[in-house]
Amino acid sequence: DFHGSYEEYLEKEGEDHLDAAAAEKRRREARRNRGKKEKKKPTPPQGNRDLKALRLRIEILESGIEEAQKRIEEIDSAFCRPDFYETHSGEIIGKMSAERERLREDVDRLSAEWEEKMGELE
Repeated sequence: DFHGSYEEYLEKEGEDHLDAAAAEKRRREARRNRGKKEKKKPTPPQGNRDLKALRLRIEILESGIEEAQKRIEEIDSAFCRPDFYETHSGEIIGKMSAERERLREDVDRLSAEWEEKMGELE
């Protein structure tokens, strides 16, 4: 486990992978770079420190996935209420739809990274 604050963790590990703006930037860069570089084979963690950092990252990814999925379920539940579309403006519905789409993309991205990290753990 990482001993220290979240800020110290980010300082050691780099950018905040759960930050939506940073995630969007990485996603655009990944799209541009598709096919330009070969996929690297995951390297096994070197030593106890790397293993702890990897496990911490996996926990952070799992937490982010769970939070995003929970919010998606809340939005879906709201959309399913019989009076929802009669009692909410098109602007609110649009914002919620956009949030749901962004969260779905976050879940996909976080899940892909989770799979990669789990492969490194094995």
